[in-house]
Formats: sequence, C-alpha cells, structure tokens
Amino acid sequence: EFVKNYIEIDKHFRDALLSRFSYYADVEAKTIEAKYNAIFRNILNRYKKHGFINYYDTANLGEQIIRFISAGENLVKEGKLEEAFVIAKTAIRNWVKNLENMDDSFGITTNVIGKSLELIVKIYKAGNEKVFDFLINEGKKEVYKDFSIDYDFATALTKMADSPEKAEKVLTFL
Repeated sequence: EFVKNYIEIDKHFRDALLSRFSYYADVEAKTIEAKYNAIFRNILNRYKKHGFINYYDTANLGEQIIRFISAGENLVKEGKLEEAFVIAKTAIRNWVKNLENMDDSFGITTNVIGKSLELIVKIYKAGNEKVFDFLINEGKKEVYKDFSIDYDFATALTKMADSPEKAEKVLTFL
C-alpha cells in the first residue's frame, strides 16, 4: 500500500520501479515488443516537455533506461534470452530514435548504448547466436552512423566474433 501511494507522489520513484521491474508490468500489449515499447514510451514521455528533453531530464531519463536494461540482465540470468533481447533492442532503437529531441551534452547516450550492447553480448554468450546477425544488420542503418554509434556496434561484434566466419562478417561490417 505504501509503494502504491508513493508512486503517485514521486514520479521518479514510479519510473525507477517500472524500469527496473519492467518484465512484471502489464501494459495490455499483444506482443512482447509492444509491451517494452509501451514501457519505454511511458518513461520517455515523463521527461519530454514540448517535444524536447532538456539536459537534466536527459540524464535522469538515461538513468531510468539503464535500470530498464538491468531488467534484461536479470532475464538473462533466468534464461529468458528472447525477452532480454527485446529489452536491448527496444532501448537501442528508441533511444536513438529520440536522440535528436534531447540535450545530451552530459553524454548519457554512451552509457545507454553501451549497456544495451553489453546486454546483447551477454545474450549471445548465454546461447542466443541470432543476436550477432541482428547487430550486423542493425548497425548498418544510417541513423547509427549519423551519431557514430556504429563504432559501438563494431566493438560489441568483435566480442562475439568467435569463429572465422563471424570474424569475416565483422571485417566486412567495418
């Protein structure tokens, strides 16, 4: 009852709970992708003012999204690799999609993208090899090049290149 009342008073606390324990949230979505996209949007919208996120709010949003990514790390420990992968994809894609509408002078993008990619590497090492091809294909998109995030993708890919075939794919990507 205390927590229920407190989240009505303190929106940052609410966002922290939603981010950290997002896999428990029921947002009435039909797919797991829709669920995590809705959670991301709910968190994001708390920080947007007139379509823009200021310097301080960008830093606070980044902290919430890093908590969101931590929920994915817990899912990896539970063996729920597919759901963890959806969290990582959601964080990367939605963060970058909104990057032009935020003041990231603080540099929180590096942390958000870095944590997302670390999660993808953990998912790969836990047995989901399809994340490698996802990173190869996703990293080729122009939006990542525009923000030089493709280099972060390359770093993650080198951590997953555990065969000559994969190493060749990374070289081609580079």
